Amino acid sequence: HNRGISQLLSGISAYFGLGEVVEWSDEQSIEDFIDSLPSDGDLPTQENAPDSQIKDTKHIKIGIIGRVNVGKSSLLNALLGQNRSVVSDLEGTTLDPVNEVIELDDFNVEFIDTAGIRRAGKIEGLEKYALMRTNQILEQSHIALLVLDCSSAFVELDEKIASLTQKHNLGVIIVLNKYDIAKEDFKTLNNAVRTRFKFLYFAPIICVSALNKRNIAMLKNEILKVWQHFMYRIPTSTLNDLIMRACAKHHLPSDRGKIV
Repeated sequence: HNRGISQLLSGISAYFGLGEVVEWSDEQSIEDFIDSLPSDGDLPTQENAPDSQIKDTKHIKIGIIGRVNVGKSSLLNALLGQNRSVVSDLEGTTLDPVNEVIELDDFNVEFIDTAGIRRAGKIEGLEKYALMRTNQILEQSHIALLVLDCSSAFVELDEKIASLTQKHNLGVIIVLNKYDIAKEDFKTLNNAVRTRFKFLYFAPIICVSALNKRNIAMLKNEILKVWQHFMYRIPTSTLNDLIMRACAKHHLPSDRGKIV
């Protein structure tokens, strides 16, 4: 009779220290729902993370995100070289995040396979909480592997999922999976990605086949390159010199005669 369910959820949340229970509305978009989620104090973001976390430059946290059934779990297994995550043709197989750590050129790389995201109207049952958990994982991550199915056309939901990487200021690698059955060549796919995901102009694109383990080694090397760029600190003197040269070309505006 749906009696006492809210008290049960609150009790579970309080027992495990999960914070406030957030209800989902079918009329609410994915972006609005994620924006409304409370920030978990135990999961520091990159902006407010303690120095000890930032200085641990040998541990890389990577979130694998994408729509349902694009091959995220297969990609995780290919990266690990073992069947760690359950793979099925059925959509929504992965609900709980699956994480595993491997060593890669003296780095500890932690991969986290997240639940696939559907359109708001098709999210059911436990998938609502899986979406919340995915958002928390991205708060902890440094790099996101945005997995796209290149055997079919890209959709608007792919763009919405990709926008989560900007919200959490992540390094991004665009992974075009199922390249072995793709109908287009790399040049065509590359142009399609650059046109649709203009806000990810900086992100490298890697075509892989998780099933056949094609280009997996190339993807691992790209992860290390992105990590080097992600952790690079621009010296203050270099930044000041760049600003001075920019001001010389285009003077700063004044507010009632006062220089900004």
